[in-house]
Amino acid sequence: MERTKAQQAVSKQSEDHQTDSLADVLSTISHCFAHVPQNVWEAEIQYGNWNNFLTGCRSALTPLDDRACVLENWISTPEVEAIKNPPSYEEKTQFASHHFVGGLPESAVPVESLYCPWSETDMRIPFAGEKGMYGGDSAVYMKSLIERMGMQVPKEFQACPDHLSLEADLAAVILRSGGEEQGHMFLGERFGWLTRYRLKLLRLGKEAYFYLAIVDVLSAISLRWAPDDDESEDDELEDKAS
Repeated sequence: MERTKAQQAVSKQSEDHQTDSLADVLSTISHCFAHVPQNVWEAEIQYGNWNNFLTGCRSALTPLDDRACVLENWISTPEVEAIKNPPSYEEKTQFASHHFVGGLPESAVPVESLYCPWSETDMRIPFAGEKGMYGGDSAVYMKSLIERMGMQVPKEFQACPDHLSLEADLAAVILRSGGEEQGHMFLGERFGWLTRYRLKLLRLGKEAYFYLAIVDVLSAISLRWAPDDDESEDDELEDKAS
């Protein structure tokens, strides 16, 4: 009996470590798609810290199958090289100014509403099924969930609370707050739109390989907790967060 209790304690510690590691991975992913201070980004991409991030990515993918010990099983070789060599602060800022701003010829703004039908809840609206617009169902849901959790949407995301950076960061917050089940549910349901977003990044060529790799890693991680059917459980997640 005592041995069983000891084994249970070790198992619990391992699970807690995996949850913390996953939250750290999601926080770093969040920073990849948002503006962060130069000192923050430079600290994250230091060899030891970035190696910890890559290790966390492998750990998050490992339960999917026994091939997950190497990133090459989940992302292409050019993406692997890119993710192992993150951009400098200057390179990151330049890429963002060219591609993460709307209205430019090569814009690839990471906001969920832009890649999904604007609304699937009120089809009476003439443009309800249209894509490429801000403020869709996903934005309404994210704003509501954040407020239900007692927080406010940051000023820079007021117009797009369904920004990839905010979605990844919120998943990390939920996991760190002890909501492991809710965090996994959120991960499984929130990132299906990345399949369409990655097509935007693909059109940008080699300069986007780093961000394409990050998106593909996040997509693979989210598959672990994806629902078995197409039914959305957003309402259930909101209830648990309230």
